[in-house]
Amino acid sequence: MKHCDTGYFALLAWLAITWPDLSGQSLVALTSDISNEYDPFWSPRGDSLSFTSDRSGHQHIYSMAVTGGRPNQLTSGSFEDIHSSWLPDGGGIAFSSNRSGNQDMWLFSLPGFTLTNLTNSPANEESIDYSRNGQFFCFNSNRSAGNWDIWKQLTGSGTLTRLTSHPANDGEPSVSPDGSRIAFISGRNNHIDIWVMNSDGTGARALTNDLSLDLMPCWHPSGDSITFASNRNGNFDLFSISVEDQHLCQLTSSTADEVYPSWSPDGRCLAYSANYRGNEDIYLLLVPEESLVYKIPCGQPVTVDGVMEKGEWDDGLLLQIQAPGRQIPLRVKHDGLALLIGIDLKNNSSGIIRFPELLIDTHHDRSSTWQPDDWWFHVSATDCYSQGAYSDYSQCETDHPGWDAVPNFGTSASDPPIDSIEIRIPLETLDINLADTIGMAFDVTNTFNAWELWPPEARLDQSATWAAFCFEQPSGLTLSPGLSPGLTVFPNPAHEILHVEGSLKYPGNYLLTIRNSTGSTVAERTGVSGYDGKIRESFNLSGSSAGSGWYVLVLSVPGEPVRSVAFFILS
Repeated sequence: MKHCDTGYFALLAWLAITWPDLSGQSLVALTSDISNEYDPFWSPRGDSLSFTSDRSGHQHIYSMAVTGGRPNQLTSGSFEDIHSSWLPDGGGIAFSSNRSGNQDMWLFSLPGFTLTNLTNSPANEESIDYSRNGQFFCFNSNRSAGNWDIWKQLTGSGTLTRLTSHPANDGEPSVSPDGSRIAFISGRNNHIDIWVMNSDGTGARALTNDLSLDLMPCWHPSGDSITFASNRNGNFDLFSISVEDQHLCQLTSSTADEVYPSWSPDGRCLAYSANYRGNEDIYLLLVPEESLVYKIPCGQPVTVDGVMEKGEWDDGLLLQIQAPGRQIPLRVKHDGLALLIGIDLKNNSSGIIRFPELLIDTHHDRSSTWQPDDWWFHVSATDCYSQGAYSDYSQCETDHPGWDAVPNFGTSASDPPIDSIEIRIPLETLDINLADTIGMAFDVTNTFNAWELWPPEARLDQSATWAAFCFEQPSGLTLSPGLSPGLTVFPNPAHEILHVEGSLKYPGNYLLTIRNSTGSTVAERTGVSGYDGKIRESFNLSGSSAGSGWYVLVLSVPGEPVRSVAFFILS
């Protein structure tokens, strides 16, 4: 096991009854009551936390702004309310309670402040967690002859599915950011470990295998790793484990117990409970911006028409621009061919800030001045862009051959602003590929005296202050920088026939494979290149299992890594 190489997590040699010197540390005590506060859970907007507190004499659910202030008590009575979880739309908080006699899952609806029994079972249920698209939630229950298993319930139909049925106890489910996997704890190896399975209950496998207690799994927003609490060093510390290769990192180290980890939606802050002062409090550990790399999800293509249709952007990374009196949500994803950005400007009644801008540092060189590889994109009455300079309005047109966006402000003052902005920038325009790491910042501006930026500390003229982003790769495919160029597919988008042209460094055998967005192979072709290494093939996809969506064409040589890839859309 290795320690993480991020110094901000090195909270070493803390005494449980001694408050450490926090000069230079990015640790904040959110609560400091003489009672116990624990099990924090972030709101979808990242501006508040729900948690359990016994300050009223019973365990009840509270919420509190991450900026501090007085906690709001949400539940009351002579009941025990624990394990809160926000609804993905922020419209309520689910929790486990014995207010019906046994432990059921309940929903506290906002803003109506009504309580609803979600499970209403004679058995006991605990530890609820929702998928981000709100289509289902998971919980653990002992309704199967007293054995604790993971269950899944659809929010629309109420259909209930038992996901685990092992004789050992399973619990504490945590749904991955994309909803495809579920982390949980299990005693099936005769000790409590962290496990992961597909969201339909298949493919269960152990991520940890230690004689200690590994508990409270929580997905990192990137979907790459799971944070959990473990007493493998005596007391409980927080650890992170990679889902793919089980690389283990220790995040905290003290003589106190750090438990119940919960990541903010943007991955910039880790909330957890600790007994540094004897009782349990909620703490926020801030992650320095320069250490973060955001992952741009690979999603379905969008129609750039200025209307963010329901469900069209659910597979995008959610970020929030803080504007006066409100937050402006934006989504970021890619479809294999282009960078896609959706910005929701609804409720912009002030009319002061309405023009979105995108800043891109294609080489991620983090400079203190504007560089030739830095791009500026601006959407207002026309679409403007420049490379190597900020705010150059000499290239403003309604339509651009190299990128696409619907202007959000009419040519006359009487034209109302468009509520949402959709931007599509081909990777080819930026001269980047999916193996690259880029810098990006976003802002909304009135172009003369107001700029609201994400990340909040970003500066328009310094890419060193912009956030780092990498691209999610297609499932089952790992790309490396420096892939051989020259693989071309056309037409793109394709309908039935796809033509391929490429080249090998040396003449010989090759394999062409077409994979869909889940990594499954839908077509493949072997062949021998020409004497000059050239490859020319055509695929007829009309009779295959391929449906509409994006695909990746992989060129490889037997016994060697992937040589080149090309992405295309099948319509």
